[in-house]
Amino acid sequence: MTYFVKMTPPPLQASAAPAAPANEERIVRVFDPMGIQYSSTSWQRAEELVLAKRAYWAPGSGEEEIVTLHLTYVPFMVVTQIDSDQNQVRETKSARSRRHNISTLRKRDGDLCFYCLKEMAREEMTREHLLASHAGGSDRNENLVLAHARCNEAVGHLSIAEKVRARERNFARILLTAGPDITQRLLQQLKIMPVDS
Repeated sequence: MTYFVKMTPPPLQASAAPAAPANEERIVRVFDPMGIQYSSTSWQRAEELVLAKRAYWAPGSGEEEIVTLHLTYVPFMVVTQIDSDQNQVRETKSARSRRHNISTLRKRDGDLCFYCLKEMAREEMTREHLLASHAGGSDRNENLVLAHARCNEAVGHLSIAEKVRARERNFARILLTAGPDITQRLLQQLKIMPVDS
């Protein structure tokens, strides 16, 4: 049985809330339950979070120039689940699905970036939709390729035909400038030329 992680703040005491500054120039540092610091926020936003019970003031005098606010949630996402039987943290279903999807794409395409045709480490790989999701593209493997994040960002706004032309230009450039060893290895990795046994 799995349960979502829920962080509960320590009880808020009235004396723990610092007095609002007269000039509102005091800096409010923000931390999530995991201790990760986020960019500072305004005094007004900090008070809104406390009133909504989404944050609490850190214990302290509140007289210094910097005041600390702790969130009661992790912004933007839930990253883990806890298995109560084994008492260990494990990945979410979507993360497991994404990892399996990348593994399948690696078996199909190898470890080359679809656009620049350079080898990538597993940590550098991102899934690129040939037909963008917002344009009706699916998450099926037929519509996905692996690419560097920077390559993905550079061509993300292009049509499918323009994306393929960008890849072909890079491929032609490599074939014209690279030595025979690199060319042969690239052709083998792209499954254009059989591997010598």
